[in-house]
Amino acid sequence: MHDLDRQMAEKEEREALAREVHDVLGHRLSLLSMQANALEIEAQEAGAPDVEKRARQLQEGAAGSMDDLRSLPAMLRTGQSAPDEHHALADIAELVRECIDAGTPVSSNVFVDQSHPLDPVISRSAYRITTELLTNARKHAPGSLVQLDIRGDARGGITISTANPLPDVASAARSDGSGTGLTGVAQRAQDVGGSFWTGPSPDGRRFTASATLPWTMPRV
Repeated sequence: MHDLDRQMAEKEEREALAREVHDVLGHRLSLLSMQANALEIEAQEAGAPDVEKRARQLQEGAAGSMDDLRSLPAMLRTGQSAPDEHHALADIAELVRECIDAGTPVSSNVFVDQSHPLDPVISRSAYRITTELLTNARKHAPGSLVQLDIRGDARGGITISTANPLPDVASAARSDGSGTGLTGVAQRAQDVGGSFWTGPSPDGRRFTASATLPWTMPRV
């Protein structure tokens, strides 16, 4: 039984590492792709074909890296633990600024009462979930307004929600999304005793995603 427990623990560590790498690099690659797309458009308007070509190559490289990133969980075969994480809920403002600088308008409302200390594990998970939800919205509705809402207190826990316009059929067909990101969000929420939901808004015009996390880690 001890060997089985050890193997399960190692498997969970590998999966945690894969999710961490996917979240961090997926966010950065998405920003790179957006910036390269903006540069390509500017080069077209300025009549600079060489710059336009290099910008397109950057986009293609980012897309290829995303493909490699999605295959990472299947390639991980080591027992290495997930790396220490430094980002937390307090870094959400910086995350939003990065999205806006990359060309994605974000309307954010954050109301978190921390008169009672927030569990640092929950804080890190909240940051990573927000990162992935913004990346997902930017990927499926590029250039559209993303609404981000984060609310929390010690009594009710934390709720992180995003909403963005539903893509049209053509945009959906061009999307390279595999669902890995949102699957990772759901798993991350479950790992800390939370839940995750996605679906269309009541008016059918927006895609919404919402993660609910406890204020403290559940006792085992």
